[in-house]
Amino acid sequence: MSMNTHLGNETSRRDDLEALGYTMLFLLEGSLPWMSIKGDPVVMNEPIKDSKEEFYRNLRNNFPEEFYKFMYHCVDQVQFYDKPDYGYLRSLLENLLIFFTPGTHA
Repeated sequence: MSMNTHLGNETSRRDDLEALGYTMLFLLEGSLPWMSIKGDPVVMNEPIKDSKEEFYRNLRNNFPEEFYKFMYHCVDQVQFYDKPDYGYLRSLLENLLIFFTPGTHA
């Protein structure tokens, strides 16, 4: 779920895309830092949100730039009523596909 959801904000397309970004990173890594936080979901909401914020701040240092750009677009550039730039996001994912396809980059 998006950080906006943790804040109790109504969600929109940007939040769905943010959640998609976390899903892609989960598939790449096998786990995400906040997955180890256990307890009552209501009580754990704040620590999970904090963990996601820290993860997001460090995303650029730990993953290909396209992941950061994807998440940055969803988290910081697109407002509630905005239509995300799907063409731009698709191009980032295509670049990642090339990056992770053996024999397609130097």
